[in-house]
Order: sequence, then structure tokens, then C-alpha cells
Amino acid sequence: MKEIERIIKSFEYLYDGEPWIGVNMVGTLEKITAEQAGKKIAINHNSIWEIINHMINWRLNVLQRVKGKTMVSPDNNYIEPVTDQTETAWKNTLEQLKNSQQQWIDFLKTFSENDFEKVYQNNSMSYYENIQGIILIDEGTKRSSFLQTPFSIDDLLRLLEVSLYGFNTLCMDI
Repeated sequence: MKEIERIIKSFEYLYDGEPWIGVNMVGTLEKITAEQAGKKIAINHNSIWEIINHMINWRLNVLQRVKGKTMVSPDNNYIEPVTDQTETAWKNTLEQLKNSQQQWIDFLKTFSENDFEKVYQNNSMSYYENIQGIILIDEGTKRSSFLQTPFSIDDLLRLLEVSLYGFNTLCMDI
């Protein structure tokens, strides 16, 4: 199996497939209500919704990077308060996540493995490393929520925060 095929498989398993851990992002996020997604366990913590928006925006940012565009990371690191916390808005967020997934899959199917070694100028990381950064945040989000039954929503928020910290360290521009 080629490396690009393994990467596509990772994207698909983590998003809505059957990864070894038995739980994927879609299966978990679809069970969360808008109220749960918007809840913060403390003032200085992010809600699940803010983390998912952060994830979507980083997915789109890195996708543009590996398409050769120079991207500027915002000062807020794509963490913004969610003002519309209706069920409809939550469903729209999940749809945006789905769209970002499809954009990545479409891109990866046409991506040349020769381009893995190209370096993104703003962080001096290869395209391969940038792509792996997206897989890490997807894995972190999924891993944070794989035991949704024994964990409360507060526990899930704490776990997502820890996963998000690791991803931010990898993806921040130098």
C-alpha cells in the first residue's frame, strides 16, 4: 500500500470509519447536543463547539498550505466564541466538518507522493508533516471521546483541551 493510500485510510477511519479503537468522530459528535457542545467547564476552557470550529479551520488552513498557498494563522488560533448555539447551528458546524473531510479526501486522491517533501515556508515543515498534523488533531478529538459513556461532558471537554494543546504546538507558525 502506498503512503498516500494509508493517509486517506487514516482520514476515513478517524472521521466515520471503524478505527481500531471502535469509535469515530462522526459517531461521537452526532450524539452531542448543541447545548452540550456549547458548554464550557470553566471560563478559561474551550467548549467542544469551539474546538470543532478550531479543528475545521485548521483543516482548511493546512489544506491551503499543501496546495501551495501562504496562510496566516490568526491571533485567536481559530478559537472564537460561538454566538449562535442552536441545534441548527450545531448541525451546520457538523456539515462544515463533513465538507472539510470531503475536501481533504478529494485533494489526497490527486496528491503526488513526490510532493510530501515540499516544505511549507512559514513553519519549515514538510507537506507530509503538515498533513500528519491534521491526522493528529483528528485522532486527538476521536481519542478524547472514545469512552463517551463513562465520561461526563465535562470530562470530554477536559480531554479535548489536552488533545488540542498537542495539535497547536505542532501546527503554529514559526
